[in-house]
Amino acid sequence: MVLFGTVTLGHFAVNGFFILSGFLITQSWLRSSNFLNYLARRSIRIYPGLIFASIISALVFGPLGGNPRYWSEFRVGRFIGGMLTLAMPNLPDTFVELHYPIVNGPIWTIRYEFACYLGLALLGMLGFLRRRGWILGLVVGLLAFVVVQACGVTPALPSKWILSYKGRELPRLVSCFMVGSCFFLFREMIRYTWYGMAITLVTLFVCLYHQPALSVLTPPMVGYLIFAVGFGPTIPLTGWVRKVDVSYGVYLYAWPFQTLIIWNFRSIDPSLLSALVIPMAMVSGWLSWSLVEKAPLRWVHRRFAAREQPRQHISIGADSLKIAEITGVRG
Repeated sequence: MVLFGTVTLGHFAVNGFFILSGFLITQSWLRSSNFLNYLARRSIRIYPGLIFASIISALVFGPLGGNPRYWSEFRVGRFIGGMLTLAMPNLPDTFVELHYPIVNGPIWTIRYEFACYLGLALLGMLGFLRRRGWILGLVVGLLAFVVVQACGVTPALPSKWILSYKGRELPRLVSCFMVGSCFFLFREMIRYTWYGMAITLVTLFVCLYHQPALSVLTPPMVGYLIFAVGFGPTIPLTGWVRKVDVSYGVYLYAWPFQTLIIWNFRSIDPSLLSALVIPMAMVSGWLSWSLVEKAPLRWVHRRFAAREQPRQHISIGADSLKIAEITGVRG
């Protein structure tokens, strides 16, 4: 759904994903004793869920599309290679009559996400995370580039550049990730109030009419609203939410279910589609967490916790733990 001709709801969702990730991964780096510790934690958080979702996409959702030559065109080597490099599943064309004929579209962001993990580690090893003013300057520069890009002054990054075909998206995603990092580094200076949330929502609504303003203001405004959920005067979380992290699984499985329903019921009402997809995605997220993600995370935590010596002392109060529990990114 496009809002006011400037942005889609998916755009907001991906921005929020990277902002929240920047906050939590900065915390993770500062709690890790070394780069290998950090890399192991991040890899275990990403790969098990992604590999299983890619296999389900290939073996279950893909064949249900409209390509009768699906299995004859399926290439195991290409599929495994793409999965290991965090690419979208390399599958034969299917669902070809839909506007987005992709079996599992959101996976394209995971490669960028992991690249941000590595970039943050580089900044940490160079000492920039101990100089948060430098990080703030980097964010300002990134947002300035995004605005200039939105105005059409600068070209997109080359389509084959370093990560994949979505080179144009890289400045936006990196800027969102680093905005989240700033929210963590400057966390003691930020206050979350109902008044602040109301001002942010009104400003965000006004910016929907102007693409350049939306480009520069969306990351800090969406970031403020996201962290207000964890830090501000909002609805208390249940104990189930604190113990069970369905977020990654929901992110990985909502698209395939949505695509499959649209494929079979082309004129389905969006409200009915949402009512069907949300519980399916939630159940899939719970299964992914319970059967795939939780055990590797516990293993890597036990593997490194005993000998971990944080590189920098940080105070993690109840609010920070609350955010970590919402998302499942714990260390």
